[in-house]
Amino acid sequence: MPKTNEMPKINEGGCQYIKAATDAIKGAGSMRDLYVAIYGVQPTRYQYQTFINRLNPSRANPGTDMLGACVENLPSLHDLTLKEFFGIGSTKK
Repeated sequence: MPKTNEMPKINEGGCQYIKAATDAIKGAGSMRDLYVAIYGVQPTRYQYQTFINRLNPSRANPGTDMLGACVENLPSLHDLTLKEFFGIGSTKK
């Protein structure tokens, strides 16, 4: 692979899936309550801002580790199917 000074382009093909997933997570409660439910402690200001950014689809694309931690620790997500979680087949975009 040739070296380049350009940042690689973000693949925007699946943006609707990450938006649906982060919307499902954020629908489970306030951001501070979500942080405490996932990590078990109150966040510092820096940790809180980082957490908010990780769940903002226009700023980040949370990895499966983050999505898994959210689903594991947020009971309201336990019964969602993958189709529901990722908004597949829904009319919302």
